[in-house]
Amino acid sequence: MYELIKLIRDAVGVRPLIPLILILLVGLAFKTVRGYPVKELLYDRYYLLTVLTIVFASLGYVIWTSALAERTPEGRYGIYVARIKGDPNRIIQTRLLEGMAASFSGKASDANVRIEVKDLKAEFGDQELEGELPRKATALNATVIVWGTAIDEKTLYPRLWSQQGGLARSSIPLNVSEISPLADFAAQVWERVERVHRIQAGVDRAKSQAELEKEIDALRAEIAELRDRLSAGIPSGISPAKQITEKLSAILVGIGDYGGQVDLAGPPNDIAALRAALKSRNKAWKITTLLNKNATKITIEETIRSAALSLPSDETLLVYFSGHIDPDERGSYRFFLSDIQTSIDIQTVIIQTLKTHPRTLFLIDGRFDPSFLASDVTKQAAVLTAEAQGMAYESLIKGKAQGAFTAALVDALKSAASDRALAVDEAFRYVEAKLKREYEGARPRIIVGADPPSL
Repeated sequence: MYELIKLIRDAVGVRPLIPLILILLVGLAFKTVRGYPVKELLYDRYYLLTVLTIVFASLGYVIWTSALAERTPEGRYGIYVARIKGDPNRIIQTRLLEGMAASFSGKASDANVRIEVKDLKAEFGDQELEGELPRKATALNATVIVWGTAIDEKTLYPRLWSQQGGLARSSIPLNVSEISPLADFAAQVWERVERVHRIQAGVDRAKSQAELEKEIDALRAEIAELRDRLSAGIPSGISPAKQITEKLSAILVGIGDYGGQVDLAGPPNDIAALRAALKSRNKAWKITTLLNKNATKITIEETIRSAALSLPSDETLLVYFSGHIDPDERGSYRFFLSDIQTSIDIQTVIIQTLKTHPRTLFLIDGRFDPSFLASDVTKQAAVLTAEAQGMAYESLIKGKAQGAFTAALVDALKSAASDRALAVDEAFRYVEAKLKREYEGARPRIIVGADPPSL
């Protein structure tokens, strides 16, 4: 008998067995009290009413706890907070739920929208990125999904995702016990909701028209520039200064594996995509990749230092970083390595590299504000960064996570003319336009000298 029950339990699960056991127990009680054979139970209306009550109560419970009950009704905006990794007592998740619910109440009323902040009741990790996020969001009718990895009982590295805004990873720990940081994070989530609301309300039509007019103006400017060059007797190909050089070297550094603590899915894909885009434009690129545990502090610093010292002065050196970058208490931006305890001072790397090789281009997919660099540091070089203060965004490219900054840069490289180098400021304009069009909170930055290198 026990083996039969175990077989049934393994086949159908535990929950359907509970009402069955209750019905059997009630039947045994009726038989004992009434003292008649089992078959007589089928004619006892009180027993049948009890059985029906158990059945309907069980069905109601199943429906109440099903995915259908978790789904946000049409016409409302669902904000789902998943179980936070490393938060077994759900302290951080509860504070997130309560903080966002409080923050949205007044805003939702003013905007005349209905918002539901819900517990996702499941842990949501980076392994879910392979197409699971869109499917989960569609099933739940979720506007935004929030999750993260806890550092302690008060702080976590948060992530948020929405269909329209994509994936955003924070390079700054969020302290949910403090009102101001929690309100700032809630404001970023609210931006996603507002965007969906505007799209549904048709407000973005005017914005699209304005963007189209800007593109037309830019095209007119390019035509005017081409007309001027032709008038000056310059061939219709491209100016000599823009021709592709054969002297190109790149060092691509990416850290995504942090021992399961605050892992990032994007950096390995960023490196692969950027490497392929560079090689596609010019096979002469000499590219060195340093990824995850192979990217130690000594290896990174020595590889960059050696390249800066050995390369000819007219050769372009590209240095790329993708991973967690946070400012320390002194305001220096630290690029964290796989053990999280070790880091590299980005400012120091830039300054020392430019002293020995001025024609160096730095691309940083993470939080870094280049305005902290002295103006004399970047006389000939250039620094492009994904974000200055807030969150660095990620995209899902064919189901794979990738830094939104890197994805836009790769698009810029692919769309540029194949017979000429891509100017740094031109690449930045493309990246900035794409990021701001797709992520309202994006704030990419650039510092460029008088004679910067090209791609």
